[in-house]
Amino acid sequence: MLALFVRRLLWLIPTLFAVSLLLFGLLSVLPDQRDRTGDGDAEAESRRERFLDLPYFVNPSPDDVASRSARATRRIAEGHEDAERAARELARLGGAALPYVIPSLDGFDPERRARVALALAPVAIRMGLPNRQDATNPERAADFWTRFWADRSVEFRPATVRTGVERLARYRTASRAAELAQLDTFAVPALIERLEPPTSAASLEVSRTLTEALCHATDSGDRIEPTADLAEARLVVARWRRWWLVHESDYVVFEGAGRATAAVKETRYGKWAAGVVLDLTIREDSTDRSLERLARAVPITLTLIFGGIALAYVLGTSLGVASALSQRRGPKIAATATVVTMHATPAATMAVLLVALSPGAKSVGLGVIVVGLGMLASPARHQRDALSSLYIRDLVRASRARGASLARAVLTQGLRQSLLATMAVASVEPPAALGAAFVTEQVLGLPGLGHLTVQAVAERDVTFLMGLVVGAVLIAALLLLVSDLIQSSLDPRLRGRLGSAVR
Repeated sequence: MLALFVRRLLWLIPTLFAVSLLLFGLLSVLPDQRDRTGDGDAEAESRRERFLDLPYFVNPSPDDVASRSARATRRIAEGHEDAERAARELARLGGAALPYVIPSLDGFDPERRARVALALAPVAIRMGLPNRQDATNPERAADFWTRFWADRSVEFRPATVRTGVERLARYRTASRAAELAQLDTFAVPALIERLEPPTSAASLEVSRTLTEALCHATDSGDRIEPTADLAEARLVVARWRRWWLVHESDYVVFEGAGRATAAVKETRYGKWAAGVVLDLTIREDSTDRSLERLARAVPITLTLIFGGIALAYVLGTSLGVASALSQRRGPKIAATATVVTMHATPAATMAVLLVALSPGAKSVGLGVIVVGLGMLASPARHQRDALSSLYIRDLVRASRARGASLARAVLTQGLRQSLLATMAVASVEPPAALGAAFVTEQVLGLPGLGHLTVQAVAERDVTFLMGLVVGAVLIAALLLLVSDLIQSSLDPRLRGRLGSAVR
């Protein structure tokens, strides 16, 4: 029994992973018009924030700062029709692109070299470099960057910038901030790594200093104001972490094992999974509100599902037993007609009828009745068929030969076996009951998962829809496991077969 339980649990992991991959692929191909704004830069940024420019599951050639800066440099040098946008891209990449752009200047003729060097002028101004006016002069710009790199290239090393960030966090002086500003966006990865949600007044000051440096390097305005409290500061940190999830590849280079990791991380699925972890680790107000709504909605929906299943199987099993044991045709026809009618009536119609019969009774209990009545057919039919087949068994014949009535013979010898079959069917009912529960919630106005699901579909909330389906699959799998364990405990002959099914 324990081995069966462990094996089934281990099989849940790849099963849930496969379901999440399949569902994410299906949800990702749905049409989305939100990026069609008419503004090229705004559309590109909107698509990037939703990771629409990434492949779904595997990225064999992930973009990093080296490839982005090389592409922008080439377009600027060749005077490409997209050169203006490439220049803005190079200015945005800033200091992180310098280790790849400046050494490449020697490979261009003087005219092309001047184009690229002039495109770096906004970076020199943002860094506050001495003689930065030379960076705007076509005749001096290339020499300006060549001299700069000869003097300062040793500072553009990860260890050096981490030291600078740590000194800034410790001393928080203007001179330390100025030193780090001259590394520009090359310091962004170390700043993000050091930035943590503040938990005290001292850590709040550290976070304020680091976000100020980030704002300067990235031309952003998302800083921690002097009057901000801890909660407001944590929201700012959470937004910077979300920003980093989108723009990390602009400021880092993927090499070695990092490139292999990026092949999975720099995908839509990888970014979605990282976003979920980020939401759970650094909680924003929107995340807390979503979790509060879920906490209120989940019990209602689960009550409808499992309460409806329990009601359906109690009534359905009773009808099935009565129909199987009855020797008269009338009760059989009446039971069958009742079951078919309930099964054929849509949940919405059933809810409307019950509300009409009992105005003002829009409660969870009424919803349980609606869901349960719609699911009568399955347990009634399986119980009736299972008991009816016992009539011809030798055990029943022998029991009747000893003087037992038909009802006693069937109930004594066969009810346990018939209940095993019914229990196996019951374990797969929750996913089917979920749809009926959603419809019932909408008709009765119950604040369950149905309303949240409609909102998620309208807003393309992939995280909510993924969680809903994966949760439903997890519940179904666990119920199947419980059903198998109960069956094997009631009938030892099933243990070998159930155990071999997962090998």
